[in-house]
Amino acid sequence: MEEAIQLIVRIAAANGVGRLVIGQDGILSTLPASCTIRKIKASGGIILTASHNPGGPNGDFGIKFNIFNGGPSPEAITDKIFQISKTIKEYAICPDLKMDLGVLGKQQFDLENKLKSFTAEIVDSVEAYATVLRNIFDFNALKELSGPNRLKIRIADLVETMKSGEHDFGAALDGDGDRNMILGKHGFFVNPSDSVTVIAANIFSIPYFQHTGVRGFVRSMPTSGALDRAANATKIALYEPPTGWKF
Repeated sequence: MEEAIQLIVRIAAANGVGRLVIGQDGILSTLPASCTIRKIKASGGIILTASHNPGGPNGDFGIKFNIFNGGPSPEAITDKIFQISKTIKEYAICPDLKMDLGVLGKQQFDLENKLKSFTAEIVDSVEAYATVLRNIFDFNALKELSGPNRLKIRIADLVETMKSGEHDFGAALDGDGDRNMILGKHGFFVNPSDSVTVIAANIFSIPYFQHTGVRGFVRSMPTSGALDRAANATKIALYEPPTGWKF
């Protein structure tokens, strides 16, 4: 990953990009990346991932480009990128430029005999996202509910642990934090359709949404109709995009 990031930095600098913002040590999972793009009003963001668009010599490396709103690129943009990629005959690069990805703060580089400058900023990988979450969830209440223990645990072990009835709340995330599983006492499984509906039904009690407003609820075709009922009760529009991860 570090090798790829250094290449992106060198190519970006050589092609006139004035500023890059990078997660410390190159780590910035999907949701914090989206949050950071919106916070700094970036033109977009490059996300390195093994889960989409696999490429590289062994097909184990992928790249996503998120647009200015923090979301994945729509098909019009990915199609344009693909068309341009077929016409590239050469590329510009600053071969000797190297960043320290571990140190927070700005690093400035002079390019082409100091006629141009390039700035890269290393930021905390979770700070911006955690700030947003504090306005959505009551962390103190969650601490009282779930206790002090945070464990690295396999999903199956979590389920078995919750079945004992000793704990009131259990949750697990995937590697990049954009999929979750929620369990209640005695291993009661809260499916994703219901978890998003619980948030929707209580939307007016959440400070973040009191401040930003809510334009609508969105569910995919396979999602249950529970969210439809919350939308009807709150008088907030409901949208169903086409099936597929791009939407």
